[in-house]
Amino acid sequence: MVKVDVRALTDPQVRCLFEVLVTDFTEDEDSYLKNLTQSKAGCKAKIPAKVVNSQKFKGEDAMVTCHYHRSTGMITLTCQAVLMDGAEKMIKRVFEIYARLIRDGTREPLPEGAQCWGKALDYMQGKGYESAFWECVDFDETEKGKVMVAEERQAFVPKDEEYHAAIADLCGEVSRRLHNFPLWKRKLLQVLLRDFGANPDQIIELCDLAERYDMTDAEDWVDSLSERPAPAGVASKAKAKSSSGYRGGI
Repeated sequence: MVKVDVRALTDPQVRCLFEVLVTDFTEDEDSYLKNLTQSKAGCKAKIPAKVVNSQKFKGEDAMVTCHYHRSTGMITLTCQAVLMDGAEKMIKRVFEIYARLIRDGTREPLPEGAQCWGKALDYMQGKGYESAFWECVDFDETEKGKVMVAEERQAFVPKDEEYHAAIADLCGEVSRRLHNFPLWKRKLLQVLLRDFGANPDQIIELCDLAERYDMTDAEDWVDSLSERPAPAGVASKAKAKSSSGYRGGI
């Protein structure tokens, strides 16, 4: 058992890659649900070794289990010892390339044997990087307003008062200038919150969310800032199941 650090990506981005990858090698939603289980705490994907690395594990039907933990931002890999080294190297490299794709908009060449991962990334580049699980999960009234507005702040965010004062001013300016475009205002404020360490209380106030949601637990907010519709390509059947995310043919 080894762990792969994926904290450079958000929870929905990690889940999205697993959702698309598992959709591609399964035949229907039932088999999809057998290979990918999700909860608010994370997700567990069972992937054939030949899908993880089609060159090194060609014809190998043994499974590699990837257990993503939202609280730590780590993926725990479990598989046969003979597969572990190759699986770890491939998954670590794929997620490094995926993170740079999200951050810079450019994609580096994938390692040999990563055809299935490449197909999944191609799909997401066209359809977006949102987790279908979070789009269709049902919340009861006590949880509505929790789960994912703000991911944990990145460790490299400066602690200087001057920096945070500048970010606070920028948030106010974004809110003022995009007042007539509330959806885009919230999208940009969400970026400042997630990636630049903006003050959550200020974001709540600027987005007029304080009265609509219980925002007492900043670590578990729901992604209510963006209020986006379900991503294109998500089957209507998937919306009906809170544990789904199956996207049909890819």
